[in-house]
Amino acid sequence: MDASEEMIMEERRRALRTYWGLPARKTLLFIHPFDTVADCFIHALEQEYPWLSVETVIGWRGVPAAFKDPVALVLVDSRLAADVEMGLAPLRESQPNLPYAIVCDDIRDIAFSVGDFMPSELMRGLLPMNMKLDLWLSVVGLMLHGGDYYPPALLKAIIGRPDSPAPLLPITVPNGTEGEKTKARQWNNLTEREQQVLASVARGTPNKLVATELGLSEHTVKIHIHNIIRKLKVHNRTEAAALYLQAVSQERRRHDGES
Repeated sequence: MDASEEMIMEERRRALRTYWGLPARKTLLFIHPFDTVADCFIHALEQEYPWLSVETVIGWRGVPAAFKDPVALVLVDSRLAADVEMGLAPLRESQPNLPYAIVCDDIRDIAFSVGDFMPSELMRGLLPMNMKLDLWLSVVGLMLHGGDYYPPALLKAIIGRPDSPAPLLPITVPNGTEGEKTKARQWNNLTEREQQVLASVARGTPNKLVATELGLSEHTVKIHIHNIIRKLKVHNRTEAAALYLQAVSQERRRHDGES
């Protein structure tokens, strides 16, 4: 079968999938510094999501401009995360809103460097490879459908124990870019109470428990969260929590560097 016949057959297959209401074929891409993706993960993904084709690429230089099927999600090894925007540039020529997530062997290994590569409106979260397989597959499914996931262990590692005081942060970026200074001004525009609410939200605390912890009504907590989202110019509480984690991580490293 030559190339033109293969293209015709592929169009027919796509038409049939559309007719029967089946998901269009998509690609899930792993990017690792070396070939470390276990076959069991690839096999499990293709069994759980039969409309997915799983591809692996070693390093950023191996990333092509396109795949046979559109890429639904890119899973990037944490050791390559610092260059994620530059590395995904070839694929973003045709898919400018291509989402990605960071994967790592153990979330504790990257807890204090996570501020270097988050948040981003296209980042779907952080995915530890040491989770139970069924839970791991569920998280990938959540990301494939546009959801975000940040492990509770990450929040605890950055913020501290659930019962520890919430850090209240005047953010300073004297040598930062204009974008970083704008983010700092947005953060510093939050009231002390809004920062306390956001710290609890970032720990994954439900609104009802936030209200109990801070001596507020649940309705008041919802108003604070609405104001936080508006002031930080984010879309939801998950993005606000990601900004909080970044701020805590960066400020702690800055203070450690000064001491």
